[in-house]
Amino acid sequence: MLSLEESEVPVLRVTWEVLELRRGKMETLKDKTLQELEAMQNDPEAISRLALESPEVQDLQLEREMALATNRSLAEQNLEFQGPLEISRSNLSDKYQELRKLVERCQEQKAKLGKDGQP
Repeated sequence: MLSLEESEVPVLRVTWEVLELRRGKMETLKDKTLQELEAMQNDPEAISRLALESPEVQDLQLEREMALATNRSLAEQNLEFQGPLEISRSNLSDKYQELRKLVERCQEQKAKLGKDGQP
């Protein structure tokens, strides 16, 4: 059974928006008359619009949106680990301090035994 996490919903929405844009707005040059093509040649906005609506650019935009959504989701997941990580780091620091004290105590006991054991 498939389940959608909340982080996947924006990616799916972006995907459907891009697919609808492709179906509804894609202009093709083969459908243009010679006069329309000449007019487009002198119209930077029309050329820009045509380029932005091209499948290649749409694919890149979709890929970018999906990467951004994925990165945002990963960043949010990483932030959830921050608290437990800081607690674990603090606990580890405490254990190292405890270990350092035990090592010092052990060395003191060892030195004391060494002195007591000698004639």
